[in-house]
Amino acid sequence: MHHRSYMRAFSLIELLVALCITMMLVGLLLPALASTRDASIATRCASNQHQIGLAVTQFAGDHFDLLPREGISPWTDSLAESKHIPWVNAIQSYIDHPGGRTDFASPILLDPAHPNPNHQVQYVVNGIGFPSLPYGIDVVGSDRRPASPLSLLHRPTEMIYLTAFTEDADNSIANNALTGDLNHDAGLYDVWNLAHLLGPDHGSDSIARDVRRVGINRHGTGNNVLFADGHVDARVTEFIQRPREWYDGLLWKPDSP
Repeated sequence: MHHRSYMRAFSLIELLVALCITMMLVGLLLPALASTRDASIATRCASNQHQIGLAVTQFAGDHFDLLPREGISPWTDSLAESKHIPWVNAIQSYIDHPGGRTDFASPILLDPAHPNPNHQVQYVVNGIGFPSLPYGIDVVGSDRRPASPLSLLHRPTEMIYLTAFTEDADNSIANNALTGDLNHDAGLYDVWNLAHLLGPDHGSDSIARDVRRVGINRHGTGNNVLFADGHVDARVTEFIQRPREWYDGLLWKPDSP
């Protein structure tokens, strides 16, 4: 006697139930995967900023304890002529960058969450000390900070030195200012006017173009921040856009660049 063996087929209802369970599991898994991906991107960004901080510290060690800030001119043998070296140019020889100071193409200068490939630099540095802050929040003008002695900063552990560069979604900065002149172009990546921090409604200088240069909400509800003492931490947008967090405590005004 032969016994016929066969496999029982799934019913339509059973297939639908299995499909629904699979979809529910995928729905639960996707946010976790997205969160893991975002955390990985934020970690890579923090690593880049940490390496920038090390490079800046090395530069200061080799150049009279000076923290590079706003800049429009290259470093020369003369300290007086070199105090306005752009921070991007200053650190080129201290990062993994075979081109030296001849271009900006280094992965360390790229924020992995930045959406605009037109910018080879995707971070922005503190180029203004907001000197009016000890007497109130009325910040006017565009007093640019040249390279500043680290030892004279009022609160290096709390002063924002560098954070995310704006998305420049409409390419207004890229189209109007990127020229191929590295000393000029490096000057796009520093904050030296209140408009660069808060936006055009707070502008006070036509040369500044009154556009925001600081990125917001790059990583969730804020950005990574490199502080003047070299440590990196995450901060919410509200913190990053408070002028007092950029105040350097130096009670002097720089010579005109």
